[in-house]
Amino acid sequence: MSGRCSGGLPEEGTSFRTLLNDARREWGCQLLRDGTSGIDEIAYLLGYQDTRSFCRAFREWEGLPPNQWRKTHGDETSLIDAKTDLRL
Repeated sequence: MSGRCSGGLPEEGTSFRTLLNDARREWGCQLLRDGTSGIDEIAYLLGYQDTRSFCRAFREWEGLPPNQWRKTHGDETSLIDAKTDLRL
């Protein structure tokens, strides 16, 4: 018996790679929006070999590098909390 799954994803009209990329994109956006993790940490959490690969993929998905996307889509309360913590 082979190590491959029989049926399943091809029958659904998708692939493992597509599902993985969709999950990485969704989770990456959430982590960036949250504002508590750095770009390097997010790349690691999403399973990228290096930050550069994550940044390249993210730019393809969203049209902006992660740091610029975060500035325009970040959670305002997280950003306010981060600024407040710096003043303490």
